[in-house]
Amino acid sequence: MFDKSTNAIAVKINHTYRADMTDSELYDTARTAWEIDKEKRSILKYALAVYNGEIIDVFEVAAWLDAGTTLNTVNTEDKIVNAEKRSEFVGKFAEDEIRNKYKGKALTEFINTTYGEFVYMNVSKD
Repeated sequence: MFDKSTNAIAVKINHTYRADMTDSELYDTARTAWEIDKEKRSILKYALAVYNGEIIDVFEVAAWLDAGTTLNTVNTEDKIVNAEKRSEFVGKFAEDEIRNKYKGKALTEFINTTYGEFVYMNVSKD
């Protein structure tokens, strides 16, 4: 599990994920466009892409921005409804050590709560 000092978000990509996605498509799918608390987004250092409860990959977040402000290769028009309330991240795939620890595992191995489109990991509810 991420240590208690590492804040992350797990994002559900059930509606857009395909097993044959390129790395760029997976990255763009995972990073856009989440209705997260804009006060909390700056502390989220990792994002986990989750499909049907399985962690597909892990990204290291460089920055969070307002949704729709960066180039995205995946058609996300349906997700950017109310863009002013949504966020997207820019970053890169996490280091192999981190990716290998989480990829292919069930998200429930690392959290003990239910979640909707996303779930914060190691982030206080305040």
